Amino acid sequence: MRITVFGAAGNVGRRTVVEAMSRGHVVTAVVRRPGWAFPEGVRIRTGDVTDTAAVERLSAEADVVISAVRPASGVEHQQAAATKTLFDGIAPSGARLLIVGGAATLRVPGTGGLVMDDPRYVQPAWRAVAESSAEQHEVCRGEERVDWVYVSPPANLVQGERTGRYRL
Repeated sequence: MRITVFGAAGNVGRRTVVEAMSRGHVVTAVVRRPGWAFPEGVRIRTGDVTDTAAVERLSAEADVVISAVRPASGVEHQQAAATKTLFDGIAPSGARLLIVGGAATLRVPGTGGLVMDDPRYVQPAWRAVAESSAEQHEVCRGEERVDWVYVSPPANLVQGERTGRYRL
């Protein structure tokens, strides 16, 4: 399978690239700035999800595009617009899209409230990130041109021991 990973230099993107390579996929790692090192065989390209033409060019040959993009601190509000641009650029290719989003719109067990509204999961310092993730999720829910899936990792996504399975 041919997989293109946007946000390949980040925490989730980097691990995604390594995992896809270990499973024998052809992987293109998209980064905003050159100079990143990846495992041998990874095709490294420079691009930005806020540039529709770049997204279209970089996803043209992909079977699957993975977005592990997070906006920088202070510009979290740009996430929804970047996601719209991502959809616009991928739509012509017919590639499937997997977006690694946020936990904001998950439901809190026992309360039914949103994770983004529960200070046990989202501290005030992370509120802007949670709000941008909720906006991003809403953009996805309105998208009909692209075959997409939105993955909501835990609110506290940290590196741990690789077990090969996920537990709740």
